[in-house]
Amino acid sequence: MYFAFSDGGCINNGKKNAIASYCSILIDGISRKIIKDRVQPYRYEIASNITSNITSNIASNITSDEITSNITSNITSNEITSNITSNIASNITSNIASNITSNIASNEITSDKITSNITSDEITFIKVDTSVKITPSNNRGELLGIIHCLAMLYIKDGDPNANIELYSDSLICIKTFNIWLPKRRQNGTAHEMKNFDLITIAEFLLNEVTKKYKSIKLLHVKSHQARPSELEGRKKLFIWLGNQLADKHCSMLCN
Repeated sequence: MYFAFSDGGCINNGKKNAIASYCSILIDGISRKIIKDRVQPYRYEIASNITSNITSNIASNITSDEITSNITSNITSNEITSNITSNIASNITSNIASNITSNIASNEITSDKITSNITSDEITFIKVDTSVKITPSNNRGELLGIIHCLAMLYIKDGDPNANIELYSDSLICIKTFNIWLPKRRQNGTAHEMKNFDLITIAEFLLNEVTKKYKSIKLLHVKSHQARPSELEGRKKLFIWLGNQLADKHCSMLCN
């Protein structure tokens, strides 16, 4: 089972001087990987020459040795047991929650020691078209957060039998891909959707990830909620902590 958490943020949203950011987190049972960056004020596009060997080309730049050497305060295979399946809700260990909690509580979320950081430049098939300017916004940050979660899953040499849960606190984005986009495709009006450049990238990656793994669900998590207790269930706490971590990374990039 793989978990992904995405978030986007923006200051001066709706204004010409808006600054937006995104964060994408992938937890695969051995490590956490994070991509975080500011939203560029341009149109995004996916490279037209994507081929079947793109996964191996990108993966070779992010070797397991590089990931291992960077992770010191990580989530180890002892903390997430190798037999995690769809019963994750009942068997996520308390070590996962306490590890993420300690990272947030001690303000270590900016440190490379907690995870393997991947720069957005390493996702080479997502391009910026500087000929078309688009003002950054909160929704563009949220979409780029989802896109880079999907991109990490796309380039990952992952288990094809894995089930994936991707969480976003943007209900608009979740409804976009689960409800509105399929309907728009049916009636031929998808191209009229706002931020269509980002939606098409996410749609492509979502289709590819769906082919690669057993299942993927895009799920909504409410933001800025009170911390749940372990009595409410370890999975609920785990999801809350993942969203908190993504939110804090976004906030720091906007400031």
